[in-house]
Amino acid sequence: MTDYPLEYYQFFVHFNEGDYYTCHDLLEEMWMTDKSNLFFKGLLQMSVAIYHYEYGNVKGARAMMRTAHEYLQDYRPKHWCLILKRYIRLSNLV
Repeated sequence: MTDYPLEYYQFFVHFNEGDYYTCHDLLEEMWMTDKSNLFFKGLLQMSVAIYHYEYGNVKGARAMMRTAHEYLQDYRPKHWCLILKRYIRLSNLV
């Protein structure tokens, strides 16, 4: 099994719990150390998009989700053991 940073595992725990604000914080720290990593940035923006959607900011959620979708395209079909097809399908729903 591949070892990933603890924050990456924690991201999915919080994502599955619906704690999208914490998801953002966890990945932002990782992304800040490597701003060229669009995988982290895409997941980060996807969690922000869902957060905005939950609070009624549909326009902001759509814009963020479109950007997240674009960032994640180059990492398809699977990156860091994440099957991106499922998440990209989610991005098309918003």
